[in-house]
Amino acid sequence: MELQMWKEILTPYDLAVEELKVKFNHIVKEYQQMNGYSPIEQVLGRVKSISSIIDKAQKKGIDMDKIETQLEDRVSKSLSFNRYLPISRR
Repeated sequence: MELQMWKEILTPYDLAVEELKVKFNHIVKEYQQMNGYSPIEQVLGRVKSISSIIDKAQKKGIDMDKIETQLEDRVSKSLSFNRYLPISRR
């Protein structure tokens, strides 16, 4: 696949990841404004690199022309949660 085709395939995923990060970060800010504590500590997300996608497809025996329909994990996302509840302020 040529580079332009990869960009066309991966751009919607880039946009979706950015939108999710914005929404989760907004939730974090809302929690912090309400009570100074958010159960979500960190929000991360990315679209895998083209080379990583190709490597994974080769390992799974997926043809290059079928990557778009058969390889499902092109996106990585991560939410880190705080382990402890805040101490009550009296």
